[in-house]
Amino acid sequence: MTPGAVVAGGLAGPWSAGAETPTGELQPWDVSPGIEGFFAFFALAAVVVALGFLVVRQMRRVDQNARVRAAQEAKERSEADGGAGVTEAEQDAPRSTEAE
Repeated sequence: MTPGAVVAGGLAGPWSAGAETPTGELQPWDVSPGIEGFFAFFALAAVVVALGFLVVRQMRRVDQNARVRAAQEAKERSEADGGAGVTEAEQDAPRSTEAE
């Protein structure tokens, strides 16, 4: 069977030129996606949820790595200054605006 014959006869189906359109009322099962559509939509939803979990996990890793890197850089800066740098606790402590 040649490729042209397959398209003309088999795969074109009722949508080929010259096919008559059905006359009559369409039934809900004629136009619904059926169980295949449900499974396809469910699989798509499962993939989206899984990707969401993976993205959240990756963002947490990136955030943790940034914290570790910032702490390491602060430690290296304080060691380079001879230990006279401001500690993290001193940076976070509230400062008094009153002159003593």
